[in-house]
Amino acid sequence: MLVLAVAVCLSLGPAGPFASAPTLPQEGAKESEASGDRLVASIPEGFAAAHMAERIDQPAELEYLPFTFSPDGTQVAFYAAKKDRVYAFFNGEDIGYGHKGRKPIYSENGEHVLMATAKVNKNRSEKWSVYVDGKSVAKEDWVGPAVIADDGNSFAYWTKPDYRLDPSGKPILTRACMVLGHRKGKKFRKKTSKIYPWALTYSTPGLSEDGTRAIGAAHDDTSRGVLVSVGGAKDEVLHTDKGYIREAIYSKDRKRHAFVRRVVKERIKGYKKPKSVTYPRLRLEVDGEVVSVNADATALPKFSENSEHYAFVYVRDKKFGIGMDGYLVEPSENMIFAARPDSTGTRIAWIEHRDGELLENLWLNASSVNSVYQGKAHMCYAYAVREDGGLTLEEMEFSDPWDKIYSFEFSPNEDRVAFIAQEGEEDLYVACGSQKIGPFREIDRIRWIDDDTVAAGVREGHDFWWRTLKIEE
Repeated sequence: MLVLAVAVCLSLGPAGPFASAPTLPQEGAKESEASGDRLVASIPEGFAAAHMAERIDQPAELEYLPFTFSPDGTQVAFYAAKKDRVYAFFNGEDIGYGHKGRKPIYSENGEHVLMATAKVNKNRSEKWSVYVDGKSVAKEDWVGPAVIADDGNSFAYWTKPDYRLDPSGKPILTRACMVLGHRKGKKFRKKTSKIYPWALTYSTPGLSEDGTRAIGAAHDDTSRGVLVSVGGAKDEVLHTDKGYIREAIYSKDRKRHAFVRRVVKERIKGYKKPKSVTYPRLRLEVDGEVVSVNADATALPKFSENSEHYAFVYVRDKKFGIGMDGYLVEPSENMIFAARPDSTGTRIAWIEHRDGELLENLWLNASSVNSVYQGKAHMCYAYAVREDGGLTLEEMEFSDPWDKIYSFEFSPNEDRVAFIAQEGEEDLYVACGSQKIGPFREIDRIRWIDDDTVAAGVREGHDFWWRTLKIEE
């Protein structure tokens, strides 16, 4: 499948949007004289950007392999396929292979990278190898999304002991434990949590600033949802809840947490099973306290950059609304997929989809945007004013319509918003206001270089380019 990308930027202040396209290179990289865009790396000759991924009891599917650029765009870690193997490449060198690989993760400062490859056995079990800066540091039966510290001395991820799929392709065991790796001399030592019957393994753990503890969400032996901290002599339970934890996020300083739990209606007195499919009942908790909202569901929380404020999406009678710090904007018919406040708590940005339809079983899910059809998406932002116990939006602005919008980022001064959008079946763009660059083959994510420049790492054919967009005043 061909994937193209565009980058867009919205202006939240007096400055306008941006256009053009330069890029940052790696050592020995090619640079375009016309635009300043730079080639960072290329897939070696004889290797491919995609492979045929095997599916149990299903035909194999063409799958493009993941890649990740460093925050400054000077490096890219990627996978490439050759015959039936997937190879991990770091600094242009092959560091290991398997049959699949987890998306590479750079530290926030871009100085260290973690990669993981898996070999799939005939009995449908897996053996994973974990690499830090190109060197093998751990072996696991399964590896989830990971995090690595800025100093490269700590990392964390969930693993599933004795992981194996049954003949239908479903995991035989759901149990999981968290791994915290810490460097001791030239080697890493692993601290492993207790084994939980189930955990939020597709969510990245939070890592403390000094790298000595990691936090994540799981279920204990009594089916309670628990927020646990790993790193000491035993796991520390930070919070417990009766519901099933479905989503967990942590503030940038790791001092705050928010999670979404599913209320099991069957356990509610007087509950009668509906004749048709209904939306799940979801509740949001921030720092251990339930956010009191008169809604059928509350989810998709996001903290501000300075961790002082949070925003979320809620649904009432199949109408969507947004909230900030517990205050609500009245809901409307338009679907909302994400919302985030600025660091002052006076402005908010959100993704809104108008006149579309959505599969009910993916309602208020981080992947919901992938199942929406018809209608048009808009990147929106406004000033948020608290009054009469509610939240009023003023000076609202909307982007041009797109078929889909996937994610967005504030500029460093938070006066602008850049986002990734899709037009047509496969063309992606990076945009800000009415300005855009693209389409590209594939896109990693968007990064702000400064208040006036946004960048994106993209793959075009076998080449990895760092593309930038300069804001026009």
